[in-house]
Amino acid sequence: MYQGYETVLPGSAERILTMAEKEQAHRIHWERDALTVATRETLLGQWFGLLIAAPCIGSAVFPATNGQQWVAGILADASAIGLAGRFIRKRN
Repeated sequence: MYQGYETVLPGSAERILTMAEKEQAHRIHWERDALTVATRETLLGQWFGLLIAAPCIGSAVFPATNGQQWVAGILADASAIGLAGRFIRKRN
């Protein structure tokens, strides 16, 4: 097939291969960048999740230690349901 291109336009086979190599290098670079960004977003999301979860759990511990177990249960359940719901939606 490349011989046909070379017959019609000398040097065209080399140009086609060079173009394919450049396209492949560009795609590899783009995919590497996309993977780096996705990894960074995942880690950032996990840290923010921790920053949200820690005060939620802490706000449930205080009433539990002061005899308000039902308030602690409501706060803990609301926090867990909210966080679990977010992670379930993220996976789907």
